[in-house]
Amino acid sequence: MARYYFHIRDGWNVIPDDEGIECSTWGAACVEAYASADDLAAAALRDGLPRSAVAIEIVDQAGNVLGRVAVPEQRCLG
Repeated sequence: MARYYFHIRDGWNVIPDDEGIECSTWGAACVEAYASADDLAAAALRDGLPRSAVAIEIVDQAGNVLGRVAVPEQRCLG
């Protein structure tokens, strides 16, 4: 299994994931990143914060950014 890290990028700021998690496949790492993005979007909605420039970066053990998942902008329609 490979260890992936899920850093939070907010514009120029990065909040590093120092622990990471082991995932059996790249697909499993992507599922984790999307779940983290959904959690951040829900917290932003709850706290009334914009999330338009926030993303989760999927990083390998060597520090290479393998992918990014944008945190969705949650809006209440009605």
